Amino acid sequence: MRPFMLMDKEMNDKTCINGFSVNIQRIAEHKILFSAQHIFVYDTRTRKFDIVASMRKDYERNSPLVIKTVGTQTYLSDLKNICVYDSSDKSFQTIYRGEHIINDACMDSNEIFWLASAEGWYATILKQEKAS
Repeated sequence: MRPFMLMDKEMNDKTCINGFSVNIQRIAEHKILFSAQHIFVYDTRTRKFDIVASMRKDYERNSPLVIKTVGTQTYLSDLKNICVYDSSDKSFQTIYRGEHIINDACMDSNEIFWLASAEGWYATILKQEKAS
């Protein structure tokens, strides 16, 4: 078995061989998100990678953890932040900036984020209520 090649040999060496953890999550039928020194999205139909975000530019910690994918939006936890990647327009943004280091996070069915840190756990609502 040989390693899967991220973009090219140089990118693969920088990301995989230098000790960066790589987290993988299927975010759509034909898209797989790789979270590492960069956040890549691999399209299984075209067999191409796109870099959608980069450490230090778009997020603080290497290998942000995927919290949940809802429709086209994939939520990730960063060092103290929550970010979202939208596959419909390939945008990446920070939607929550916290005070404490996030050890783990999840989103419940009411779209409330539950965040765990060394200071305790807390819940936050980040989405606006939809008008009826």
